[in-house]
Amino acid sequence: MKRYLLLAALITATAAHAQYSNEHIGSPYGVNRYGSSPPSSFTYGFSAPISLGNANLGDIDSAEFGGVYVAQIPVRDRYDFLGGVSLRRFQFGTPAGSPLPNTLQSVAGVVGAQGRFGDSWRARIEALPGIYSDFSDISGEDITSPVVLEGAYLVHDDLEIGAQLMLNPFRSSKVIGTLGVTWLIDDYWKLEFWLPRPQIEYSISEDLTLFAGGSLGGGSFRVAEDFGDSVGRPNLNSELVDFREIRAGAGARFNVGGSITAELAAGWIFDRRFEFHRRDLTANGDGAPYVQFSLGARF
Repeated sequence: MKRYLLLAALITATAAHAQYSNEHIGSPYGVNRYGSSPPSSFTYGFSAPISLGNANLGDIDSAEFGGVYVAQIPVRDRYDFLGGVSLRRFQFGTPAGSPLPNTLQSVAGVVGAQGRFGDSWRARIEALPGIYSDFSDISGEDITSPVVLEGAYLVHDDLEIGAQLMLNPFRSSKVIGTLGVTWLIDDYWKLEFWLPRPQIEYSISEDLTLFAGGSLGGGSFRVAEDFGDSVGRPNLNSELVDFREIRAGAGARFNVGGSITAELAAGWIFDRRFEFHRRDLTANGDGAPYVQFSLGARF
């Protein structure tokens, strides 16, 4: 646990923001962001059993470290170029002898654009070209570029609806689409239904907000060319693996001074899974508690 906290302390990131006609409905981390997912976070999932079919492999815990910085560069009125960097690392306490990686991580650039059309429409596209690997060895096969497309329509000052489309060449489901909504129910309640963290919020004051909802963690990566040999399954050499955690929990967001915002959350992991989809091999974990700490800033 100590090594996780030390690594988490090294990850800091911020999100810039530009003006938008419905600023009061925007994310606390920048009005052009879709949803309230913070720019940097550390999540620890406690130990729980994991199985491969009917075979119990032992217990596993997880730590996720994430940080992203995206600068918005105005190109012309209402249009911005996006450029930045995204870092993500998953660290696992895997059972001895199990065919599961103990580290998965990505180092990627962020390149994209966003635009505001009239007073009601906005859209954003981001590509994240980079290395998605266990970093045991790195080759050109570890490079890919997920793409995220998001768009929203402002129905009225307190309601925005939209959609998200996520493409990932490494993932078993190459394309995933979802609907999104931001609804200011009243002066205190707000619904933010956007992946990866749909939630409902209750604002106690300008500096303190409580929230509850879901959280999706994970990604798709390529393991080392000798990974399968090291775990007694040669067919897993250089294979693609999807890892995911589906969580539900609650927490608080509070201003810690100036533009800096911090979050503390805790809850339950309902689904922890590794899937080598091209080999039809899936390891499913039991439920476990988790804790999360996040930081963000606005400029």
